[in-house]
Amino acid sequence: MNRLNALRQKQGETHDKMEALLAKASEEKREMTEIEVTVFDDLQKEYDLGKAAIEREEAVEKTKADLAKPITPAGSATPKAFATPKVRYGKLKAFKGATAEDDAYKSGMFLRAALFRDEKSTEWCRENGIVITRAAGETVGPSGGYLVPPQFDQAIIDLREEYGTFRKSCRLVPMGSDSMSMARRAGGLTAYFPGENGEITASDKSWEQVNLAAKKLAALSRLSTELAEDAIISIADDLASEMAYAFAKKEDECGWNGDGTSTYGGIVGVRPKIINGSYTASAITAATNHDTFAEIDAPDITSLMAPLPKYAEKNAKFYCSQVAWASTFQRLIAAAGGATMGELTGGKPMRSYLGYEVVIDQTLPTSTSDLSGVAMIFFGDLSLAATMGERRGVTVKVSNERYFEYDQIGVQATERIDINVHDLGSASVAGPLIALVGQ
Repeated sequence: MNRLNALRQKQGETHDKMEALLAKASEEKREMTEIEVTVFDDLQKEYDLGKAAIEREEAVEKTKADLAKPITPAGSATPKAFATPKVRYGKLKAFKGATAEDDAYKSGMFLRAALFRDEKSTEWCRENGIVITRAAGETVGPSGGYLVPPQFDQAIIDLREEYGTFRKSCRLVPMGSDSMSMARRAGGLTAYFPGENGEITASDKSWEQVNLAAKKLAALSRLSTELAEDAIISIADDLASEMAYAFAKKEDECGWNGDGTSTYGGIVGVRPKIINGSYTASAITAATNHDTFAEIDAPDITSLMAPLPKYAEKNAKFYCSQVAWASTFQRLIAAAGGATMGELTGGKPMRSYLGYEVVIDQTLPTSTSDLSGVAMIFFGDLSLAATMGERRGVTVKVSNERYFEYDQIGVQATERIDINVHDLGSASVAGPLIALVGQ
C-alpha cells in the first residue's frame, strides 16, 4: 500500500506540473512555447507511465487482499459479525470514526491471540476474518514477531499527523528509494539594458539539490501478559497513542531543534540553523532587553513579520510554544486597549494573531527566563523552508520472545524518514521563515 500511495502522490505532482504549464500560458493569453510544449509532452508520457504503474500496483494489492481472506471450509459457517464489548476505561484517543471501538477491539483481540496464545481470542479472530501473520525480514527477538492488523497501524499514522506540527506544516514527500535528490531554484535570470547595437548580457537560471537520506526511527514498548479481556480496548488504544506521540515528538524535535548529532539522526533543524550566522536576514533581533516572552511587545512581533517575502505570506503562520502563546500573544491581545478580540485575531479562531494562525509546538522554547540569542518565535511558511521525506509509513511488530524473562511482550514500531531545512534565505535576503531572537 505504501508503494501505491507513493505512485499516486507522484501522479498528482505530475498532473499539477502539467496544469501549471497550461495555467501560465492561459494567464499570459498566449500559446505555449516550444520548450513548454516539449516539457508538457514529457510530463504526459510520465503521467501515462504512472497510470499504468498504478493499475499494476492496484492489481497486486487486490490479489494480496484476496489471498489474505480466511478460507471457510465447505459446509462451515461464514465469518459472523461481532458485537464489541462496551467495557473500556475512558474515552478512546487513538481510534477514530464510527468504527473506533470495533477497530480497537480487533487490535486488542489480535494481541491476545498472537502474543498470549489465548484460545478464545484465537477462535474469535478466526471467526471474524483476522489473519494472524508472523513477520519476516527485520525481526524482533529470536523468533521474530507478528504483523499487526491495519486498524492498529492506521491509528498510529493518524495520530502522528494529529500530534506532529512539523509534519503537518513542512513539505512532505514520499521517497522511492533510500536516498533522493530534488532540484530547487537557487537563482533566476537577470534583465539588462543593452547599449545601442550592444551585445545583450547573458544570464542563467541556477539550481541546487535538496538531498534526503532515509533514517530509521523506532519505538519499543513492553506490555504485561496479565491483561484482562475487558481491558483490551483501552490497552490497544493507549499503545497506539503512545507510539504515535513518540514519533510525532521526535519528528518535531528533529525538525526544529536537531543539531546534527545522532540524537537527532544527523538532522540539523530550523532553530540551530537559522542563527548560525549564514541567515541573518531571517533572524530578527528583538528590542534591547527583550529576552523573555513576557517582555516581547507588539513592535517586536511586527518586526518579525515585516521581512517575510510576499511569496510566503499566503500560507504564513506563527510557530511557538504554549508558554509563548500565553505570555506573549494572549498578553498582547488582552492589553490592546480599544481593539476587540475579533480584530486582533482577524475574525478567526482564538489561537491566531493579526489574522494569522498560531501553531503550538512544545518542542519550541518554553523557558520563562533569559532567552538571549535564542530563536523564540517563528513566522512564515514552513512548507517552503523544510522538506520531510518518508521512505515508508509506520510498521508495527509484536513479539512474545523479546522480554520472555519478565513475562512481558515487546511491541515495536518503526518508520523511515529524513528532514532537510533547505531555505532560510541568506545574510542579505530573508527566507520564507523568519525567527525572532531574544536579546
